[in-house]
Amino acid sequence: MVNSNKRQDINDLNRGQVIVLSEDSVDRVIAYPTTYLTIKGGSIDYSKYLASSLYSDGIDFGDYINVDGEIPKDSEEDEIYFDIPELTDIESITYEPYTDPASKSQKIRAILKIRNSSRNPSAIEGVDARIFNPSVIVPRVSTNSIINSSEFITPTPGVPSVYFKRNGTSIAWGWNNVSGLGSFSEVRYDWIISSSSSSTAPALESGSETYSTTDSFNIGNSGVMKTYRVSSRDGDIAATSQFRWLRVKTVVTGTNGTEYSSSYSVPI
Repeated sequence: MVNSNKRQDINDLNRGQVIVLSEDSVDRVIAYPTTYLTIKGGSIDYSKYLASSLYSDGIDFGDYINVDGEIPKDSEEDEIYFDIPELTDIESITYEPYTDPASKSQKIRAILKIRNSSRNPSAIEGVDARIFNPSVIVPRVSTNSIINSSEFITPTPGVPSVYFKRNGTSIAWGWNNVSGLGSFSEVRYDWIISSSSSSTAPALESGSETYSTTDSFNIGNSGVMKTYRVSSRDGDIAATSQFRWLRVKTVVTGTNGTEYSSSYSVPI
C-alpha cells in the first residue's frame, strides 16, 4: 500500500466537538485554534472567533470511539464550561440622563438588559457584569435580568424658583431645572395659575412642562433666560391687567417606577 503525500485541506477535516484544554496542555500545539477553550487559572479564555457553538448538542461521531470502547461525550465539568452566555444575550442597552448628587452635574447611565440563556437557568444566581475603567474594574452582580451601571439614587426633587415679569397686559413666568432628580426615567413640572396668592386657590389655568436641558426662553422683555416659560404670549393664560399668580412643583418618575414630587413653589 502506497501512502499519499498529498496534504489534506483543513476545511475537509471534521473538527468535532469543542474541547477544553489547560493553559500548559501539549495538545494545544496540534489542536486547531478555534476548536478548543483554554483554562487560565480556573477561568475560560473564550475567543470570539470560535467556530463551533457552545450550545450544540454534539455531533454524530459515527464509528469514532474512545480506547475504552465508549462514544466520546463531555464530562460534567466540561458541561459547566460550555454553559457560557454569549454577547448576543444582551437584549438592550438603554441610556438615560441623571443628576450626580455630589457634583450636581448631568450625567448619562447605561442600563443593560441581559437574558439568562443558561441551559439550567434556575441554577444560575445572576450575571456578573463588570464595567471597565482605566483605573479600576467595578463588579456589579444581580440576581435578575437587569444590570444597572450605577446604583439607584432616590429622587428628592427641589422646589422650582420662579421668576415673574409683566409688560402691560402681557405676563410671563419662568424657572430652571432643579436638583435632586436622582435616578429618573421622566421629569415634568406641573403648574397652576390662579387669581389669588393663596397656596390653595383654584386654578384658572394649569398644565405641565416636559423636562429639557436645552431650551432657553426670554421671560417677557426682561432679558432673563429660563429653561421653562409659561406666559400669555405662549397662550397658557389670557393677557390681562388683573393680578395673576403661578405656583409650580417638580414631579419625578424614578427608574423604579415610583413617582416623587416636591411641594409647590410660593405663588408669584
